[in-house]
Amino acid sequence: MDQGHFDFNKHNFQHNNKKGKLLEMKSSLLILTVFSCFSCFCATTVRQEKYMGNNVLTLENEKLILSVNPANGGRGVRYYLKDQKKELVGKNHLGFFMDHWSKYDWPSGLMHLPYNSKMIPGKGKASIKLWIKVPAKGGGKGSSTASRSLKMPTDSELKDLIIAKTITITDNNDVVRVDMEFSNPTKNPRAIGYYAQHHFTDLDEQSRRWDIPSTDGITGRTLLLNARKPQGPDWVREPTAGWMAYNTFKTKKALVFEFDYNYLDRIYTSGQTAEWMMDPVMINPGKNFKTTYYIYPVIGMERFCGVKDGIAAGFSIDKKGKAVTAQLELISRFKTNKNLNVNIKILDLASKRILMEKDFKVKELGDKIQRYTVKFDSEKEVILRGTITGQGINQVFEYNYLDEESEFNRRYNYAQVGQGAAALAGSKELSYSMKQPVKVKHFDKPDFSKIRKFKNTDKKIFVMFGMFTDHLKIYETFRHEKNTKLEWSNAHPLGMSTFPAQYENLFTYRVMFMCNVNFKSIGYQSTEMLKDYVEHGGTLIITGGFYAYGNGAFTGTGFEKIVPFENMKPFDFTWVGKGKTLILRKKTDDPLLKGVDFSKQPQVQWYHDVKLKKGAVVLAELSNGKPGIVKYKYGKGTVIACTITPFGTPKNPWWLWDGWFTFMKNCSNIIK
Repeated sequence: MDQGHFDFNKHNFQHNNKKGKLLEMKSSLLILTVFSCFSCFCATTVRQEKYMGNNVLTLENEKLILSVNPANGGRGVRYYLKDQKKELVGKNHLGFFMDHWSKYDWPSGLMHLPYNSKMIPGKGKASIKLWIKVPAKGGGKGSSTASRSLKMPTDSELKDLIIAKTITITDNNDVVRVDMEFSNPTKNPRAIGYYAQHHFTDLDEQSRRWDIPSTDGITGRTLLLNARKPQGPDWVREPTAGWMAYNTFKTKKALVFEFDYNYLDRIYTSGQTAEWMMDPVMINPGKNFKTTYYIYPVIGMERFCGVKDGIAAGFSIDKKGKAVTAQLELISRFKTNKNLNVNIKILDLASKRILMEKDFKVKELGDKIQRYTVKFDSEKEVILRGTITGQGINQVFEYNYLDEESEFNRRYNYAQVGQGAAALAGSKELSYSMKQPVKVKHFDKPDFSKIRKFKNTDKKIFVMFGMFTDHLKIYETFRHEKNTKLEWSNAHPLGMSTFPAQYENLFTYRVMFMCNVNFKSIGYQSTEMLKDYVEHGGTLIITGGFYAYGNGAFTGTGFEKIVPFENMKPFDFTWVGKGKTLILRKKTDDPLLKGVDFSKQPQVQWYHDVKLKKGAVVLAELSNGKPGIVKYKYGKGTVIACTITPFGTPKNPWWLWDGWFTFMKNCSNIIK
């Protein structure tokens, strides 16, 4: 029974006596009472209606009302939390669920496009599906105004992609689930990076802050009541987990956004927006990419230090002199978890010595905050580390802490004291930092024995070009070579423009160049495919630069397996010194050096100082004994890694040396 369409006037009971009229009144009251009870415990519904003058689709249950406008980017124009009696989409706010492309600065045109829509009722839940095929105009780089944005041409790699989002709520629950799907119906592989934006009004008009996990600890923007503007970073470019939480100091009313860390690039907030940008992902023809994010409120948590799979964790801390009382706060918003183990460690930041450790058995963790208390003595900064384990659960999170005054200064006096945990007040000399966890992405791999490899008579070459690739003269070297075809991909630091996303296409290349390219540019999937390409017979030539090797942030990826170097460090890029040069000279006889004349003494001023793996063969070395060109066999394929970089101003630069051109041709002739 739909309350919105129920009409009591249609139920006119005809009775000719007072008893009948009394029965009529009693019957009507009974119906009204039953209907009122039904309204209190109604199932989740979806409907079409008018809201603020627009045609919207509305989801509603006991906890919230959520409306979206399909005609305007499918954005959320109403987000009402019934328990708090709070509307989160304020006047002139852009709203929730706005879609963008992460390759652009805000905005992209998707936020203005008219989406198709469909209501999906269900048992115990309801959904709204919105989708669009990206048009020739208005689907790429956009403008803040719809009229201008819809006239802007869409980039060719985005045109005709299909974007779909399905927004779902369930009975008696204020958790919102959003499933995103990007489909590629074209005949060519396409690269996409998704960017989500949510713009809302304050949960309460008072002091508030963001908690966002970063390599500098939990950080984010903070605004105090009556302050002119927020303090703290708006960008978190090195997040360590896939979440961000907006919280008020006094009432502790938070809104949590949870998304997939494995595809996360960076996070942004203006103070009243939650925005995250994802890594570029290659989508094969006829295939799709899916990701899911969640939005939900949490009330009563002091500060957030970990969120995953609906389990939110935080620490509240009371310090008086040396005596510290810390409470680990936990809540599970998705489901009730049983028989968990909770471990709390307190570590001294400087020595990493464990000051105290305590274990707790948790019979049941559900939708109410539970607190676990530890006490210890310390005047120094500490790391509070919590671990939750159980059936399918293994979560670790931590928070660094000195005292409340320092915590306040770190968050609010950000502009005065500087960036990161190292800037805590009190003349700290230590710095808290956390490494970004390795991202794990899954995709299907074929039977490589059945994939047709490149022909020996053809030289099809793929070049991933970064900064200064033009110095290497790759085009000039191969442009007149018989049966040779060059294909190029702009590997700018935040995302590569194209890549052969299908293995069948990848193995048509005889050789691939990777020139001054970092992990953010190439991404997880392409890095893994390069590893497979080499392992199953391909040839990869790697050249150095600002974004290569240890400076390329490849730790934990397939690149570490195929490159002939180990323990690569971020600062391996080395300058020989002002006015100095090194000479590149032959080290080993090898077919790749056939016809390469080293007598002209090619000069080097910049190189990567690396440690060789077992099995690496140095073909050419620098006059200081460091490796210059290294060959490495991985599986059935070959990697040629050059530590030398085309930087500096030597009189006889190695990249203009005839031997370099001969060497590149020899590499392209490797026959498997």
